[in-house]
Amino acid sequence: MLKNYFWIISGKARLNIISFLLILFFTVIISCKKDPPLTTTGGVPNQVKIHLKHLVDNNPIAYDTIQFVNAAGNHFSVERLNYYLSNITFNTSDGRQFIDHNVHYVDGRDSTTLTITISNPGTGHVVSFSALLGVPSERDTFGLLPNTMANQNMFWPENLGGGYHFMKMEGSFTSGITSYGYAMHLGKPGFQSLLQGNAEIYLNGVSHELDFNMNMNEIFKNPYTYDLDLDGNYTMGDTLLMRRISNNACDMCSIIQTR
Repeated sequence: MLKNYFWIISGKARLNIISFLLILFFTVIISCKKDPPLTTTGGVPNQVKIHLKHLVDNNPIAYDTIQFVNAAGNHFSVERLNYYLSNITFNTSDGRQFIDHNVHYVDGRDSTTLTITISNPGTGHVVSFSALLGVPSERDTFGLLPNTMANQNMFWPENLGGGYHFMKMEGSFTSGITSYGYAMHLGKPGFQSLLQGNAEIYLNGVSHELDFNMNMNEIFKNPYTYDLDLDGNYTMGDTLLMRRISNNACDMCSIIQTR
């Protein structure tokens, strides 16, 4: 009956009905599609690239040479620099936070670990950043991170609490005319350092690049002037020395937008 009715109405009315049905069909199809991620005009997903730059004060780290001086007057070198950077957080002007929950392993001598790419972090006016130097406590159980050689080498001994090293900074220093080794190691929950820095970017579909300038000399000063001669040249397992280094490290990161 409906079929017969359709054909007896005027041609113009039939055309209007068909047009309405087509519009309804395509509206439903379009409304069911997922919104694509924000992209730049070049088709690259909205992302932030973080380039890690390791410095001693204003000087790029040159490894294996005693040429740097800390606040206590110790002359020292850097021969190893390994750490984790995690929970990188974008803080917006309206109080929102975008958190990258990945744990990023960094080797100062391995350029493949010195760029962190965060895709689709969100949208908004970002005014500051924070990050954790170390592994979040809920993931600081050995075996929870991927079973790579790098992560295995960051193992924190079970008799000292287990989990992972948060940082290893090692090298040599001179005391008088004699050279000694040092190892500034951090580990165990509660000894992570919260790094903070200000940088203003707009996450609106345009990719950005930032330099995280990591001044490794900060671990020896502010609030505590750490003397490798007097305080000790090995921190692993010593809660007092690790607390001093952990507190000092909070000021080590400054941020510069490069694009």
